Amino acid sequence: MGYNSSEEEEIVHELQQIEQVAEVNACCITACALYGTPAPLAIKTMKLTTVIKNCPVVVLLDSRSSHNFINIGMVKKLGWKLDQSHICDVMIADGGQVQSKGCCAAVPLAIGTYVYTSNMFALPLGGCDIVLGVQWL
Repeated sequence: MGYNSSEEEEIVHELQQIEQVAEVNACCITACALYGTPAPLAIKTMKLTTVIKNCPVVVLLDSRSSHNFINIGMVKKLGWKLDQSHICDVMIADGGQVQSKGCCAAVPLAIGTYVYTSNMFALPLGGCDIVLGVQWL
């Protein structure tokens, strides 16, 4: 028994929704990225600086964080709006949990000659303005 094209489209749509929910539910961030504390030697991170809308931005590259995050203060400073339909619970590597304040769509980043845009969950970050996690890789 085969599927007709509308049934196939419906199945694909349902699978995409499940993947989106799973992605949001799997958000995690390292404690050093969230709180701004020094990373243990075993955790490889790197801080870079860039500019967004003539505003200096500190970017933390953190391969142990799952997604990309932006400081809620930076969102306000840049005058951006948050999409509050994309709020998620973010697991902190120390066992805690924090809820994102929403999502910023298509945040533009230029690091050297590399130009990148990404959706980023908004959190009150310490020590940096943006965390680029595994999602960025």
